[in-house]
Amino acid sequence: MSIQITPELLEKYYSGNCTGQERREVQVFLQKPESEALLNQWLEQREAGDRVTFEADATIHPQSEAWRQRFYEQAGIAPASEQPAPVRNMRWLKQAAIWAGVALTGLVFLLLQRRQIAAPPQLAWIEKVNHNGQRAKIILANSSVVYLGAGSSLRFPQKFEATTREIYLTGEAFFEIGADKQKPFIVHSQQWQTQVLGTSFKIEAFAGVPFTVQVATGKVRVEEVTATGSRPVAVLAQGERAVCYEGQSWKDRVPANEVTAWKEARLSFNNQSLEAITTVLERWYNKEIVFTKKAKAKEKLTLILDASAPPEKVFKLLASAAHFRYTIEDKQIIIH
Repeated sequence: MSIQITPELLEKYYSGNCTGQERREVQVFLQKPESEALLNQWLEQREAGDRVTFEADATIHPQSEAWRQRFYEQAGIAPASEQPAPVRNMRWLKQAAIWAGVALTGLVFLLLQRRQIAAPPQLAWIEKVNHNGQRAKIILANSSVVYLGAGSSLRFPQKFEATTREIYLTGEAFFEIGADKQKPFIVHSQQWQTQVLGTSFKIEAFAGVPFTVQVATGKVRVEEVTATGSRPVAVLAQGERAVCYEGQSWKDRVPANEVTAWKEARLSFNNQSLEAITTVLERWYNKEIVFTKKAKAKEKLTLILDASAPPEKVFKLLASAAHFRYTIEDKQIIIH
């Protein structure tokens, strides 16, 4: 069955959260002429939801064409504007005038359609992708540090703009951000954005699970961004956490040392199901974890695991706490 292509699906594709079938459907759709209208609609929603960087006197959003270009790069095709235009030799002045008028009209239409009215120079962006089993420490242009988790990706500019520092996260990461009152630091994650001036905090933004922000030091503001604007969710101080899931959001407390411990691979689980715990371990160890008894997956535990240790050691501790047997294979761990 064919999947309906919507702006929301295009956003999933851009963020790398599509299923294999969704990705193929989007790539086929982008080859069609009618894709341009929906792509423009997606860009308009992105612009509306990214008002922090939208200059009031600018005709288009500074990042609009960069978003469009990355879209086509992911699909492995060239935008229509990059295809060579035919060259025609006119023999008569009248013909030249007619064709010049047609060309001018077409050019104006193309510029309006593709929103290529004069814009500020585009930033050069870098994308770091961690597959399952991989982690990375990234130093940004202003010497801020990002500890990027397994199964996660980060897009960031080679050099920050004059007024803001903005990056895009899919997955989870811990941030140590240098203070700069003149340049707020903003993390975009799905429909959420987290803004700080200088602090350390952790974000988890995987598809299909609660979005969370935990603060180790300083203060952050969390907002939900929609096509019509933004909605404040929470202002968090040290030791506080915001959780957003399925239209609901709430705030609670979490030990600050547990937040910082994550970057050292110490994973804290508080009354979480074995299924949720093993989902995290799948990313850290790049192994599929299978339950032979579904009821076992629902059991809840509170414990701390050292994910820098080999899986044999971690699962020995986990099995002792949850009372199960297990088998470790090359790419799979089976819980009996």
